[in-house]
Amino acid sequence: MSSSLTYSPVEVGAISKSLAALFETEGQVITRASATNVIVSGATLDKLTRVTELVELIAPVHPARFFIPVMDPVATAMRAEVAAACVRVSNGSDVCSEIVRIFFPANLRSAIPSVIRGHMLPGLSSEVFEFSWDESSQQLIKQCDQLYFDAQSFPPDHLLALLDGVAHLKVPMVDFNWVRLGIWREEIKRTFDLPITQNSLPYLSQVRIESAHFSPGKYDASSYTLAGWIAHRLGCEPVAYSREGWECKRRAGTDLTIQIVAPSEMHRKGNPDQCGVTRVSIDARTSNDDGSAHTSKTVVLLVKSDVLETRIEGEEGLVFKRAIEKDDLMEVIERFFLVGDSTVNYDPSLKLGLEMFRLTRGFAE
Repeated sequence: MSSSLTYSPVEVGAISKSLAALFETEGQVITRASATNVIVSGATLDKLTRVTELVELIAPVHPARFFIPVMDPVATAMRAEVAAACVRVSNGSDVCSEIVRIFFPANLRSAIPSVIRGHMLPGLSSEVFEFSWDESSQQLIKQCDQLYFDAQSFPPDHLLALLDGVAHLKVPMVDFNWVRLGIWREEIKRTFDLPITQNSLPYLSQVRIESAHFSPGKYDASSYTLAGWIAHRLGCEPVAYSREGWECKRRAGTDLTIQIVAPSEMHRKGNPDQCGVTRVSIDARTSNDDGSAHTSKTVVLLVKSDVLETRIEGEEGLVFKRAIEKDDLMEVIERFFLVGDSTVNYDPSLKLGLEMFRLTRGFAE
């Protein structure tokens, strides 16, 4: 897919005036549909085509005034260009979003937040799509009402520290990688909805997550948010960290340990190009009706090629398989905005994941 829009060069100080001129077309009904301001941060010249495609993909279903700041290493001054992304509706009129691309030299990076702020649609909310964190990111996030990002676009050992640094801002967040992790959450939930595993929920003792991105001193956001989701769903609070993992106190049921580790040699051929998780094992115990005895039971989910396999050890023949969708960022965003894939429970999962991160970092220090 390549851009089909025509971008017109404009003076940076005249962006708003130039956008208004786009809608002054004689003999044609054009409606400016922008319902919010969206800043797509972190674009570089080599990523510009892909970022522009992304904006043009979501503009029809998420109409906005889009700002795409782009650092140009050879530029000596700031310049801008604008376009309208329109769709024809049933009455024959065009409904349009606005796209602004601002090119700037490295020495003017700090001016970008104020330039964008000067051309935002007043009275409307603002959202930030963050593709790489730089010194202007915090300023942009401070003035936004919604933050979108993809954990797979950041080095695994950086993102949690960055998120921890903006958590106090209380900005709602959407991690598009949470959509990719949906298959793990759905399968874990479905497995423990089965009659043979339901009664073991109060007696879980250990959760072990194997991550292809794990190494000492590096913190993989995907694994931490998945661990946070498991803790949230089980109603447990991480209170301490040791080499054995996180000790989690439950409101009801026995306490348990959650671990994030590197894959065993057998499972290193997992799915590192996606969410990074290759295997999850959950040790559970079932009890007799009178509570007099417990039997160990382990639920294992693991990646085999392009399939997520779930099995309940000790239960002959209970193996479930489900194809893994290897979606790139464009496909995930399309699913989120066009299909409406849910990010429910992400906020409490991230909160607990960050608590685990702080405990881990404190232990390392």
